[in-house]
Amino acid sequence: MQASYSAVRRQFEATIDAGRALTHWEFYQAYRNASDGADEESASETTEDALRALTEAYEQAAYSPDGVQIEEATRTVERARQLCTRADGGTAAADSDSVRADSGGEPRERGSDR
Repeated sequence: MQASYSAVRRQFEATIDAGRALTHWEFYQAYRNASDGADEESASETTEDALRALTEAYEQAAYSPDGVQIEEATRTVERARQLCTRADGGTAAADSDSVRADSGGEPRERGSDR
Protein backbone atom coordinates (compact mmCIF):
# COMPACT_ATOMS: atom_id res chain seq x y z
CA MET A 1 0.00 0.00 0.00
CA GLN A 2 2.80 2.39 0.77
CA ALA A 3 4.31 1.77 -2.67
CA SER A 4 0.90 2.49 -4.24
CA TYR A 5 0.73 5.80 -2.42
CA SER A 6 4.30 6.63 -3.45
CA ALA A 7 3.55 5.88 -7.11
CA VAL A 8 0.53 8.18 -7.10
CA ARG A 9 2.46 10.88 -5.34
CA ARG A 10 5.22 10.71 -7.95
CA GLN A 11 2.61 11.02 -10.71
CA PHE A 12 0.98 14.06 -9.11
CA GLU A 13 4.13 15.92 -8.05
CA ALA A 14 4.27 17.84 -11.33
CA THR A 15 0.84 19.29 -10.52
CA ILE A 16 2.03 20.60 -7.18
CA ASP A 17 4.76 23.19 -6.94
CA ALA A 18 5.46 23.02 -3.22
CA GLY A 19 9.18 23.72 -3.24
CA ARG A 20 9.59 21.68 -0.05
CA ALA A 21 8.86 18.26 1.41
CA LEU A 22 5.22 17.76 2.35
CA THR A 23 3.48 15.37 4.70
CA HIS A 24 0.83 13.16 3.13
CA TRP A 25 -1.97 15.47 4.26
CA GLU A 26 -0.08 18.61 3.17
CA PHE A 27 0.37 16.96 -0.23
CA TYR A 28 -3.35 16.22 -0.48
CA GLN A 29 -4.20 19.82 0.48
CA ALA A 30 -1.70 21.19 -2.06
CA TYR A 31 -3.35 19.05 -4.76
CA ARG A 32 -6.79 20.34 -3.74
CA ASN A 33 -5.54 23.92 -3.91
CA ALA A 34 -3.88 23.34 -7.29
CA SER A 35 -6.99 21.73 -8.76
CA ASP A 36 -9.48 24.34 -7.48
CA GLY A 37 -9.57 26.12 -10.82
CA ALA A 38 -9.48 23.02 -13.02
CA ASP A 39 -11.63 23.06 -16.16
CA GLU A 40 -12.70 19.43 -15.78
CA GLU A 41 -14.45 19.92 -12.47
CA SER A 42 -16.24 16.56 -12.32
CA ALA A 43 -13.06 14.64 -13.18
CA SER A 44 -11.08 16.66 -10.64
CA GLU A 45 -13.65 15.95 -7.95
CA THR A 46 -13.42 12.24 -8.67
CA THR A 47 -9.62 12.39 -8.61
CA GLU A 48 -9.66 14.47 -5.45
CA ASP A 49 -11.97 11.99 -3.71
CA ALA A 50 -9.80 9.07 -4.80
CA LEU A 51 -6.63 10.85 -3.62
CA ARG A 52 -8.25 11.56 -0.25
CA ALA A 53 -9.28 7.90 0.14
CA LEU A 54 -5.77 6.79 -0.85
CA THR A 55 -4.22 9.21 1.65
CA GLU A 56 -6.45 7.91 4.43
CA ALA A 57 -5.59 4.29 3.59
CA TYR A 58 -1.87 5.15 3.43
CA GLU A 59 -2.06 6.76 6.85
CA GLN A 60 -3.82 3.70 8.27
CA ALA A 61 -1.28 1.30 6.77
CA ALA A 62 1.77 3.36 7.69
CA TYR A 63 0.89 4.51 11.20
CA SER A 64 -1.73 2.20 12.70
CA PRO A 65 -0.48 -0.84 14.60
CA ASP A 66 -3.56 -2.68 13.30
CA GLY A 67 -2.68 -2.20 9.63
CA VAL A 68 -5.51 -2.57 7.13
CA GLN A 69 -7.79 -5.37 6.05
CA ILE A 70 -6.86 -7.24 2.88
CA GLU A 71 -10.03 -6.04 1.13
CA GLU A 72 -9.13 -2.41 1.85
CA ALA A 73 -5.58 -2.99 0.64
CA THR A 74 -6.92 -4.45 -2.61
CA ARG A 75 -9.25 -1.46 -3.14
CA THR A 76 -6.39 0.91 -2.38
CA VAL A 77 -4.03 -0.68 -4.91
CA GLU A 78 -6.76 -0.52 -7.57
CA ARG A 79 -7.49 3.12 -6.70
CA ALA A 80 -3.78 3.90 -7.02
CA ARG A 81 -3.68 2.25 -10.46
CA GLN A 82 -6.59 4.39 -11.58
CA LEU A 83 -5.01 7.57 -10.23
CA CYS A 84 -1.68 6.84 -11.92
CA THR A 85 -3.46 6.24 -15.22
CA ARG A 86 -5.41 9.50 -14.89
CA ALA A 87 -2.28 11.43 -13.98
CA ASP A 88 -0.12 10.36 -16.90
CA GLY A 89 -2.51 8.78 -19.42
CA GLY A 90 -0.39 5.64 -19.53
CA THR A 91 0.12 2.46 -17.61
CA ALA A 92 -0.17 2.61 -13.84
CA ALA A 93 3.14 2.43 -12.00
CA ALA A 94 1.70 0.81 -8.88
CA ASP A 95 1.30 -2.89 -9.47
CA SER A 96 0.70 -5.48 -6.79
CA ASP A 97 4.21 -6.98 -7.13
CA SER A 98 5.88 -3.66 -6.30
CA VAL A 99 3.47 -3.09 -3.42
CA ARG A 100 4.35 -6.45 -1.87
CA ALA A 101 8.08 -5.91 -2.40
CA ASP A 102 8.14 -2.37 -1.04
CA SER A 103 5.81 -2.90 1.89
CA GLY A 104 7.58 -5.96 3.22
CA GLY A 105 5.01 -8.56 2.21
CA GLU A 106 1.30 -9.07 1.92
CA PRO A 107 -1.06 -6.47 3.38
CA ARG A 108 -1.66 -7.00 7.06
CA GLU A 109 -5.10 -7.79 8.39
CA ARG A 110 -6.41 -5.85 11.37
CA GLY A 111 -5.06 -7.31 14.58
CA SER A 112 -2.26 -9.11 12.77
CA ASP A 113 1.20 -8.72 14.24
CA ARG A 114 2.98 -9.50 10.96
